[in-house]
Amino acid sequence: MAFKKRQAEEEFISERKEAAKALALKDQEGRQFYSYAEKCLKEWSEQGKNVKPLILELKNKQGKLFQ
Repeated sequence: MAFKKRQAEEEFISERKEAAKALALKDQEGRQFYSYAEKCLKEWSEQGKNVKPLILELKNKQGKLFQ
């Protein structure tokens, strides 16, 4: 019985570590995406392009990225 309990605890800890790693990776990807998006907005703005459609698309994607 003690073996099964210990094994279940180890499995739970392992699953939590994997979940934390996945969350950290998703956060990092989100930061990289928005950093790139900022650069694009700045570049488009400097070129005199209309950035409003890009901003609207980013707002739309934001909800999908962080679900």
